Amino acid sequence: MSGKAQTCRVTRVSDGDTLDALCGTGSRAQKVRIRLRGIDAPELRQPHGTAARQRLNQLCRQQTIRLPQRPDKDRYGRVLADVQCQQQDAGELLVRSGLAWYYRSTARDYPTLVKLETQAKRHKRGLWGDAKPTPPWVWRQQNRR
Repeated sequence: MSGKAQTCRVTRVSDGDTLDALCGTGSRAQKVRIRLRGIDAPELRQPHGTAARQRLNQLCRQQTIRLPQRPDKDRYGRVLADVQCQQQDAGELLVRSGLAWYYRSTARDYPTLVKLETQAKRHKRGLWGDAKPTPPWVWRQQNRR
């Protein structure tokens, strides 16, 4: 990560691609919701959704991470970031394990994720062991309330 960064501690993992962190120290500490950049994990009510959350929780909960001082945000106000936990890229680990898809719209920026998903499919890891896994963006559309 280039430039200035802020140090944060992951306090909660809400699903397979979203975590909460406390950034800063003392009275200046701020709660931040982080969305892993470049991936989309199954929703919790989807097959493999709970497994994705558990894996991200195992990897990142209570870990210290670094975020850019002025991070990009998504339309929901979540910080978009590549998150390193225990010296591993969390998004890459989830895609490699077959617990997340790479975002098709950002594939050009993340060729490693494309390669990792192809390998996970070939080896039928995680959700790729299912006959017809439903991408979360399709599932969300089909299950709008």
